[in-house]
Amino acid sequence: MTMANAAAPRAEAIRAFRAVPNGFGTVGGLMTPSPGLRRAAIVKAYAADVEEPYVS
Repeated sequence: MTMANAAAPRAEAIRAFRAVPNGFGTVGGLMTPSPGLRRAAIVKAYAADVEEPYVS
């Protein structure tokens, strides 16, 4: 992550991340069959995790 952040503009740098326990799959509705991510479904399923870094 340090190397990726060094090459990225500051606005695009990774500041926080969270590993999800179950991953993403088509069964849970978080991926399309193609396979692409369903961002709205991911944000809804992990809303608390998405908001947590912004709450002080």
